[in-house]
Amino acid sequence: MRLTEKEVKRLLAAERARTEKAITTTISKSSAELRAISATKVKNCRKDNHPIMMIIHSGRIAQLRKYLGKIKQAFENLENGKYGICHVCGCQIPTARLRVCPATNTCITCKKTLKFVTAPIITLRRETRAAAL
Repeated sequence: MRLTEKEVKRLLAAERARTEKAITTTISKSSAELRAISATKVKNCRKDNHPIMMIIHSGRIAQLRKYLGKIKQAFENLENGKYGICHVCGCQIPTARLRVCPATNTCITCKKTLKFVTAPIITLRRETRAAAL
């Protein structure tokens, strides 16, 4: 059974709200940790952890903002009649997958293929970065 437009909008709106909340929480946590690190009275808090924590938080925020873009694209696909269609192979994405991940634009088969193809590239980039340090 396919999802109705109303169900899709509800799922995407809930996903957007969760993601926006996660961004806000991460920013708040980052600010709180920055204040704790800069405070002199905090025990067991090393000042040299500051850059590492900021990198971790900024990376997480970037991931969440990218996902917000995917949610926006899903809303646009819904309006254009392309929602629920895999952008790689053109087949219908199963309803169960759309319920779990409403912003997805790939079927499971294509997602696994893309992950398999891009994983060596990502690993190579990490190794190159590590070697540069």
